[in-house]
Amino acid sequence: MNDSKYNSQSGKEPEIKLSNGGDFAKRFDNFWYYNKWKVIIAIAAVFIITICTVQMCTKVDPDVGIVYAGNYNLAETEYANVQHVLNGVLPEDFNKDGKKEVSLVKYLIFSEQELKDFNAETDKEGNKVNYYPSSNNSSQYSEFSQTLAYDSGYQIFMVGPSLYERVVTNNKDVICPTKEISSKIPDSWLTDDGLAVKLSETEIYKYYEVLHPLPEDTILFFMKQTVTTDDNTYNNARDMFRAMIEFSR
Repeated sequence: MNDSKYNSQSGKEPEIKLSNGGDFAKRFDNFWYYNKWKVIIAIAAVFIITICTVQMCTKVDPDVGIVYAGNYNLAETEYANVQHVLNGVLPEDFNKDGKKEVSLVKYLIFSEQELKDFNAETDKEGNKVNYYPSSNNSSQYSEFSQTLAYDSGYQIFMVGPSLYERVVTNNKDVICPTKEISSKIPDSWLTDDGLAVKLSETEIYKYYEVLHPLPEDTILFFMKQTVTTDDNTYNNARDMFRAMIEFSR
């Protein structure tokens, strides 16, 4: 019986011999046996360093921060369009990193009645089409309030009228009167309290149709400087706010 076949008497499988592949293969097998973990760790380290380097090289620090908070949920494309317009209106590259960039933060916040109406909407068949949990609404308002009170990177706010009323009711002293920033704004553009601007009255809103997803009753206001806001951040934001409300074509 051929030795390469199964030996029924011994019950042992025949030994399978692999080609030695030459001296190079032997040296590689020996190297890999003793150094494989070193190689794996080195490759992983190179990969991580490469990713971090790419991110550092492509990351752009924003020049100014702006907040939109209201009962309209900007879609991804709408958000990108609004940010693109704001980038273009930005007076200059304040941080000198080679690109004008606005950080646009959005919060979806309803008043109590707005939330009821939103969740009660139905289609033609009477099926409800929306559902926004009150817990989400509360958490978004909490985050907005934290940004308003503590985040020195955001001085410019675009908010819905019900949210603006809450800000004014809680502490209207945080708002810098618009006339202190620009004397060129007609009184008809201002809110009844004279502090903020009705976005729909501005030339920037009228000129750029991509801003129209923002509701017409959106109110634009500027935060006073606080102890946590450095002069550069404040002055840059002030220049941006002025550029927005004085925009003309």
